[in-house]
Amino acid sequence: MKHDHAHDHGHAHHHGHGHGHGHGHASVPAPREAVLPSVLMSGAATRVAAALAALALLWGAVAWALTDLAA
Repeated sequence: MKHDHAHDHGHAHHHGHGHGHGHGHASVPAPREAVLPSVLMSGAATRVAAALAALALLWGAVAWALTDLAA
């Protein structure tokens, strides 16, 4: 009697990953989408403050020029 079929031995195999069993898998790294917003938002308060300061200077220059022309 030829025995040519597999038996279930209690745990699933993940085929096609190219390495043997008996090793611990590393923790799954966070997806890049989760990291990207934190990178983009780092220093956002400084950039917003600089933009507001530039707008204030621009409005001040425009107001000064208009009062100078009116005189």
